[in-house]
Amino acid sequence: MLRPTVNASTQGFWNTLAISPGHYARQILPCGFASAGDIGLSNLSISFISLSLYTMLKTSSLIFVLIFGLIFRLERFNWRLIIIVVVMTGSVMMMTQKPESAESDALADDHDPVGIVLVMAASAISGLRWSFTQLLLKKNDYTKHPISTIFYISPSMIVILFIAAIFVERWSSFVSSPIWAIHGVLGVLGLMVVPGLLAFMMTLCEFKLLSVAQVLTLSIAGIFKELLTIMLGSILFGDRLSAINCVGLVITFFDILWYNYYRYQETEASAKENGNGYTEAIELKQH
Repeated sequence: MLRPTVNASTQGFWNTLAISPGHYARQILPCGFASAGDIGLSNLSISFISLSLYTMLKTSSLIFVLIFGLIFRLERFNWRLIIIVVVMTGSVMMMTQKPESAESDALADDHDPVGIVLVMAASAISGLRWSFTQLLLKKNDYTKHPISTIFYISPSMIVILFIAAIFVERWSSFVSSPIWAIHGVLGVLGLMVVPGLLAFMMTLCEFKLLSVAQVLTLSIAGIFKELLTIMLGSILFGDRLSAINCVGLVITFFDILWYNYYRYQETEASAKENGNGYTEAIELKQH
């Protein structure tokens, strides 16, 4: 829960939230940098490439999540897991590939090297970001709860994004944008606040999932969301899917099932090992 670990009545509530600068710099700040880099580079890349290419390339973050998960020992190395991730990355690219007619209309946007580099960098940083976040949730005394994790990460992330935005987009461009005249001050504030609240709730759910599941599970849950979005878009809005899209959807669906079966077997094996260890400990104690 969010209850302070020390007596708030004797030290004061804000004192219970205090964290040493050294501890913050070593453990919290790297996660803030990674989160800001992922969000900032992802948003910036969309101004250079189309949304469909962005979606395709961003699926490579699944590979980086696995790589950093193995580096930080959040995942156990297993060849089946490697195959599942590689197959899913390829099938999602098939699933999100645009039809040829639409592809030719945005050919120039789709092949901007700057946008491609930005989104690939965002994918790599995304893997680092979620690994850092799970380490905070599981091993840091100040961030054992999703709310407290957001509380400590957000200030550094906001400052980094704000400074970067001033240099990249310029404050003068922001205040003189035509959107203020089109939607008015209240309208623009609404466009910023409402998505911000939705992003907060989504982040809260993601952090809660990371506190009880593997970091790779979060990424695959996001892919399942993409799968449902594409299917519902085709059913409800008549979005045209090519044969490659349909094949990608089917492969992705069965690969997600395979991943869940793999996790089920892993949990069963872990429970069996713990049970055997507990039984052996009791037997040794009896002897």
